[in-house]
Amino acid sequence: MIPSASSFPPGWPIIPDSATTPAPSSSDDQERDRRREARRLTVHVAAQLQARMSATFLPPVEALVTEGLTRLRSAIKIYRSGRKIDDLTAVQLGLDLQIVQIRDEAWIALDASADLFTDLGLWEDLTKIVDKACLPPISSLVAFMAWRRERFDIAHDAALAALKIDPSYDLAHLVHDAVHDGIPPSWCQPIAIAAARLGSGRPNPSWMEPLRQKITLYTQTTG
Repeated sequence: MIPSASSFPPGWPIIPDSATTPAPSSSDDQERDRRREARRLTVHVAAQLQARMSATFLPPVEALVTEGLTRLRSAIKIYRSGRKIDDLTAVQLGLDLQIVQIRDEAWIALDASADLFTDLGLWEDLTKIVDKACLPPISSLVAFMAWRRERFDIAHDAALAALKIDPSYDLAHLVHDAVHDGIPPSWCQPIAIAAARLGSGRPNPSWMEPLRQKITLYTQTTG
């Protein structure tokens, strides 16, 4: 079951799903147009990234990771100051979050958040703007936040939403299995898990593979 508005308390992001969303009405035109524009922006940003990654023998991993981390940290600060990011930045973050180090940075920041509902504004906006193919990291982070706060129904539904798009997505599996097996949220320490996976070395070209797959998706298709 994909999360619906009725299953979330006020303030929790809703993960969109075309199979369960009612047929659009005239009042949905603006949102539909915004998503169409976000898709166009995603294709544009993906083409730029493809050009950068193909310009050298090895992809500029360190530069892309540094830029993505800077964009993520800036977005968090912007929302904590009561402002919002623009659609282009949201689309860029949607692609940034395909890189596991950036996704894990967001994971750690959310787990340590002292003002969760302020921080949730960023993820709510991302679920509204980011193209569906890029949603698994975002949906999985929502699932993790819900699980850590013992909202197991929301965690389950958000994890399933991610897995419906990408059945192999690791963080979605972690949360889904934890909820299914009754593992207490205190078991999970994101900092330790991220450190064990990423180690202390420099960014690895293999981290780019999920992003490379999304770039291929958007540059080989249209609309």
